[in-house]
Amino acid sequence: MQFMDFILKYKKSIAGVLLGTLAGYAYWHFYGCVNGCTITGSALNSSLYFGFMGYLVAGLWKPTDKATPPNNEEPQQ
Repeated sequence: MQFMDFILKYKKSIAGVLLGTLAGYAYWHFYGCVNGCTITGSALNSSLYFGFMGYLVAGLWKPTDKATPPNNEEPQQ
């Protein structure tokens, strides 16, 4: 059951990597250049780069605690 716990814990990161990798491959397939491009010159480089970017973008959204509102007022004495 450890594998499922890992998947559930990091589901946003895993989804970001998978979507980014697919987007990178699609970008290479449809728009990638033939020579001279470091990132989009090969399917592997493009997929890895976009997968990493997907991981970073997925990490932008952090869960928030909706039970406690932000405390913007001074403490009462």
